[in-house]
Order: sequence, then C-alpha cells, then structure tokens
Amino acid sequence: MSMRHTSVRLSESMYRRIMASGRSATGVITDALERYFKEGDDNTIRAMINEAIAEHEEREHGATIQSDTGNEKSLPREVKQVLQYIKVSLDEGVEPTTGEVYTTYKVDGRSMGIKLGQLGIRSKTTTREGRGVRVFPKSVKPKIDDILAEN
Repeated sequence: MSMRHTSVRLSESMYRRIMASGRSATGVITDALERYFKEGDDNTIRAMINEAIAEHEEREHGATIQSDTGNEKSLPREVKQVLQYIKVSLDEGVEPTTGEVYTTYKVDGRSMGIKLGQLGIRSKTTTREGRGVRVFPKSVKPKIDDILAEN
C-alpha cells in the first residue's frame, strides 16, 4: 500500500494529548481516521463499544502504585493520562493551568485535584495576565516522573 504525506494543524492541547499518549502523532491520527471512515460498520461500532467498556474498567480498576504514606493506591487511567499531559507540558517548559488540564480531559477538577493531591501532586496559585490561576509548577515534575516510571 502506498502512503501519502499530509500535514495537520493541531491545537496545543490536542498536541499535548497525543504526546502524552506515548504514541506517534502519525499513529494516533491514522487510527482516528480509520475509525472515522469505518463508523457505519456494525462490527466496528460494536468493537468501539467494547473498547469503551474496557477503557472504563481499566480506568476504574487501574494499576497500583505506592502513595506517599506507603499504602497501595489505584492509579486510574484518567489520572495517568492527566499526569502524562502535565509531564509533557512541563517538559516543554510550560506550567499548565489546572483548568487547561481538567478541561482537556473533561474531568471534574475537584475530584481530580483530590486524586492528584493523594499522590503528592499539588497545584499552586500564580498570576497570569493580571488574574490569579492555579498551575502545576515545575517542582512537581520529579514526582510525576517517579509515579509514571512505576506504572
């Protein structure tokens, strides 16, 4: 099969999500296009439903890690994705805001803040463009690296 080259413009948050997935941008975009063009196929829809169920089960019953207190804790998939997103942003020299992170993954900020806090990942208040915002500071990167290395 011959391949053609094309380029795609992505928002910063979409780019960071792709980088946080650990897959190549080409692979993610190709998979998304394959799904898009196969949507009408009943087997594909059934497979997508089964995949969504599997993702839910993984997210709710994820891998285990050690918390600061030494107790085993579950690391749901959504928490791992948020940590990867924060890591990619910090690797690029950007301290992401809590709002940006939580809206990118469509998660409840309060509950995700609690989950991250239990892992020792805390945001801080700073000022951007004259407004107070909460960001994940560069100081949390080593902790995130440790957590992700264990999973």
